[in-house]
Amino acid sequence: MMKKIIVILSTLLMFSDLTHAAKIKVLRADFRERPPLMFLVNGKPGGPLVDVLNLVAKEGGYRITWRKSPFQRSIKDIKFGSVDIIPRVSFNEKRAKFLHFLGPVGYRLANTLFLTESGLKSKISNYNNLYGLVVGAKRGSFYFKEFNSDDSLNKKLYGHYSAMARALSSGEVNVLAVIESDRKMQEKELGSAVGSQYVYADYVHVRKEPVYYALSKKSPYAGQKDTLNSIMQSLINSGQVKAIYSRHNVTFTAK
Repeated sequence: MMKKIIVILSTLLMFSDLTHAAKIKVLRADFRERPPLMFLVNGKPGGPLVDVLNLVAKEGGYRITWRKSPFQRSIKDIKFGSVDIIPRVSFNEKRAKFLHFLGPVGYRLANTLFLTESGLKSKISNYNNLYGLVVGAKRGSFYFKEFNSDDSLNKKLYGHYSAMARALSSGEVNVLAVIESDRKMQEKELGSAVGSQYVYADYVHVRKEPVYYALSKKSPYAGQKDTLNSIMQSLINSGQVKAIYSRHNVTFTAK
């Protein structure tokens, strides 16, 4: 009789563990370095947008797993639902066909700067001065509507900041288009030449962009988009998002 009781209890405990495991919701998130909003901290994903999503997941009863991945791979994977969510994805109609956009969680400065040889600094004082020059840009990046859609500009596209740096150094291009949030990564590739041989032109295109999280429409949690959005909004309204930004010495821009 005692053996039967032990078997029954063991079965019940096993069933309880399986039931608990089945209830765990794992949110698969992709990360890429985009300081000051996302960066590595002791080799792990960190920054305001990572902390905010971790808190949203906790409030919603999710366990979150992070994967470091280049953006082009992340977009490909999220389209087919092998990734659930990506922080800091710009909205466009093409992406909206396979993504839900959560937020915005404030706004970020998305100014476009133009890095060039010191002799061209004052000669590039407005957009029209770019005509007649060869402009290097990062493939897949959105700078601003006029720039991205302008087929009259002589643009050369590159897959990485190192390739852009080599193009500028070799004279393959006259100027590099640099989104402000990517500035440190581009300058790293040029080293000490920035500020002496290469400087930023007088012309700056000023733009503010809403900060969205992208949720795959093929994610098993796509139906929870309104709930996730509601949690995110309550964290904004309570001041917790602003506090997270402050801990990282980043200004939270609500509008």
